[in-house]
Parts: sequence; C-alpha cells; structure tokens
Amino acid sequence: MIKYQVTDDVLRIINIELDADTGNSFASIEITGDADLKAIVEDILATSYGAFGHSIGSNATSPIDLDAALKSPNFDTFAVELIEGFELVSSYDPGIPEGAVT
Repeated sequence: MIKYQVTDDVLRIINIELDADTGNSFASIEITGDADLKAIVEDILATSYGAFGHSIGSNATSPIDLDAALKSPNFDTFAVELIEGFELVSSYDPGIPEGAVT
C-alpha cells in the first residue's frame, strides 16, 4: 500500500492510494477527499507521465510511476506528502537485465 496526501493552495485535501505490494505492482488509483480537488488531480494524472516517460492515466498505475508523476512539475502548485509506503519508492529494481536495450 502506498498513500499520498495532496493539498492545494486553499487547503482542500485528497488522499491518493494504490493497493500495491511492490514498487512495480500495477494497481487501481483510489482518490478520496474533496470532490473539486479530486477532479482537478484526476485531470492532471490523466496527462502525467511515469518514471520511464509513459502516460500513466488516472485509473491504474504502479507506485514508482505515481511517485514520478506526483513529483513532476504538474504538481508544483500542490503540497504532496507521502504518508505510507516509503519503502515501495525509496529504491527500485526495474528487473531489466544488464546490457538490455529498452
């Protein structure tokens, strides 16, 4: 499980959660809290990119990709705080064999 709290400049708050076991596990994005801020964040996520530059959308992603999106300039106007699941994004092994071309 990974959980973030996102606050905007008028102190509306949402929580973003993924029920994932590893940094690369794919899970549904669950957003709870202020309805107006939720809609704004869903729109931003829909056009955000993950750790390797692919679009993540607003329905499902991995902790690594969600973390990259929330740290991107798209979220510079928000206060984003990692509440739970630090271990899922503190180190990452993409599972790509050494010497592989991606």
